Amino acid sequence: MSDFINRNINYIWLGLCALSALIVLLAFLAWNTSTLSNPRQIVMDLNNVHVDECSFDKHRIKVVGWAFTDGEPSSVNRVFAYKINGEIVEVMSSVVMRPDVTRYFNKNMSYDRSGFSASKRIFNENDYSGEIEVVSEDYNGVGHAKRFSCK
Repeated sequence: MSDFINRNINYIWLGLCALSALIVLLAFLAWNTSTLSNPRQIVMDLNNVHVDECSFDKHRIKVVGWAFTDGEPSSVNRVFAYKINGEIVEVMSSVVMRPDVTRYFNKNMSYDRSGFSASKRIFNENDYSGEIEVVSEDYNGVGHAKRFSCK
């Protein structure tokens, strides 16, 4: 009888371990999706942009810089990486305060929130072309973009 109970406890334990591994995998795939939610329109006319750092290594893409559209102090900046097969992958970014940009342009408008830091874990750097695109969305949902080649 105790052998029967021990065997069932082992099966339950193995099942729970497999279930927890599956939940971790599903969470990883949900948070690291490579689907693209496009702006309504993208025009390649972004002039106020600079990439301070851009690197593709074995397991990470990292892009740091600033961008803004004229007259809009808090544009939403997004970074996209190009795969060799043509697929476009968004590299998640966060806002970095850049008071130096406001001082440099001196346009009586604060561009302090124009900085961005974007990074994404990747499985294989050879899948990527080394090309990125920085898109600064204006208040109308139009993306103003510029393409860069990382070295």
